[in-house]
Amino acid sequence: MTPQDAIHALIDAGWSEARIAREVNVSQPTVHRIKHDQNARGADWQTGQALILLAEKSKAQAAGGAAGPIEGEAA
Repeated sequence: MTPQDAIHALIDAGWSEARIAREVNVSQPTVHRIKHDQNARGADWQTGQALILLAEKSKAQAAGGAAGPIEGEAA
């Protein structure tokens, strides 16, 4: 999975670009640029890894039927 794939998976799961940005501590425009495979200023390897991990956690929670928020997210 690439960071771009992760963003698309999260959006397909109902997440907004703004919510994704908050979760990985980047700006919404950075998420948008990554999503559209543009020059993603402000994105680094750590951001990419955080996006991939977030998508994997979201997918695991959806598969397991967990009803709680993603770790670090307000209920």
